Amino acid sequence: MYRIIWRYTINPDFLDEFLKWYAADGEWAKFFRKSTNKYMGTDLLKSADNPLEYLTIDRWKSKSAYEVFRAANSTEYSKIDTLCERFTTDEKLLGKYFKADPSTHPN
Repeated sequence: MYRIIWRYTINPDFLDEFLKWYAADGEWAKFFRKSTNKYMGTDLLKSADNPLEYLTIDRWKSKSAYEVFRAANSTEYSKIDTLCERFTTDEKLLGKYFKADPSTHPN
């Protein structure tokens, strides 16, 4: 499984809109579901220390599944991304990760 993790600081004037778009059943998730069984879901996490800081963790079946979807839907992705920019005061990609498999990386 492939995961993409983002951190957001929310503009307080747009918190409701942010949640509408970034929640597990939000508009981004609906868009990603067009990938036909390659998108595995999104987790939205709220900071315990900062009520305006959130993380999203998007789960994809594989890196290639994400990349193919992103390439095939680049225009719509960019349009949505631009629309959502006003919801945040800061946005940072924390990283892209694979699920660790202990059998292939022993201690």
